[in-house]
Amino acid sequence: MLTVETAAARLLALGLLTPEDLLTGDVEITTINRRNRNLRITRRTGANYLVKQAAVPTGEAARTLLTEARLYAYCFQPARARQFAAFMPEVVRAAPDENMLVIRLFEDAVPLWKYHQQRGIAHFPLATAAEVGRLLRRFHELGRAEASRADPALDFLRTERPFVFDLPEPAVKMMSYLTPGAYHVMQEVQGNPALVAALRQLKSEWQLNSLIHGDIKMDNFLVLDPEAAHEEGSTQVRLIDWEMAQLGDVAWDVAGLFQDFIFWWVASMPLDDEAIANPAARAAFPLAAMQAGVRACWHGYCQHDPATEALLPKIINYAACRLLQSAYELSCRYNYIPRPAKFLLWIVGNLLREPTRGARELLGLTLPPERHPAARPAPVPAEAALA
Repeated sequence: MLTVETAAARLLALGLLTPEDLLTGDVEITTINRRNRNLRITRRTGANYLVKQAAVPTGEAARTLLTEARLYAYCFQPARARQFAAFMPEVVRAAPDENMLVIRLFEDAVPLWKYHQQRGIAHFPLATAAEVGRLLRRFHELGRAEASRADPALDFLRTERPFVFDLPEPAVKMMSYLTPGAYHVMQEVQGNPALVAALRQLKSEWQLNSLIHGDIKMDNFLVLDPEAAHEEGSTQVRLIDWEMAQLGDVAWDVAGLFQDFIFWWVASMPLDDEAIANPAARAAFPLAAMQAGVRACWHGYCQHDPATEALLPKIINYAACRLLQSAYELSCRYNYIPRPAKFLLWIVGNLLREPTRGARELLGLTLPPERHPAARPAPVPAEAALA
């Protein structure tokens, strides 16, 4: 595995750095440890790179890194490279056998969440939100076409449903690495029969209708010209981190957009101060702004297409599942369910029980009446959720 000390020599051997870069001290190599052991290589002149490496070369992270590398290899074949280049970063070297994927960094790009933070609530970038929706729709249009071709070259992609649908009846493997906080979330789910029934129903509605990103969130969108003076926000956006790509349901990707706005709202609340009685009213990014962002994303994605509009009820339900997944993942870091996760669980329960009202009051969207409403978990007040 490359380190800060050994990366320069390897990149020099690959021709990605020059002797002059090293002699002049033009190269800076820093570590970015998240899911993977990544290295960021920057220099004053010439291309900059991100070197992605799995923390455990034989573990799950290595498998997802291989998925990303193989997906890039597929999408950048001459027959389709021009279409997919609008969504993905440029791959410089894909060597999964070496536990290494080298990607060219976009110059001066910032993650979408940071872009929101920099502009603040007074200049919330609605044009950027709409472009994110349009970008995802264009990708899904390509993804549906690729899935319909049933190309054997895509057999490396996963097809299973997200793990959140299995919380009522987890596999033994999942139980083997539960943290105490995650275990408590699982108990909350399993102790609510209506929530269990809703998850089972939504799991049965999962379809393999497209190539999907699988991990849509603000952190995986880059804004390419954040310093430009756009009144409504930049419209230069790219989608990165394709490790969780699979054949799956487009509704799951769109649900990721919706849930991240709600997660951003919750994360901006002063939930660390238990003395505050109504933390939602003190959110740094108020719900009204998040609703405007959701609407902009949805209108950008939907584009007044009746077939797409018909997906909205399913997307709302899947957004609740994404919020449940976020509550689970957040709780994995603790020995208990932290207050932000408790608030997310409260939202999940009420959104699944009353999706029409939840869509209107939480997301600022309008749903048609349910023709066959399923059993839903009973609503609880926010005060009880945070007790």
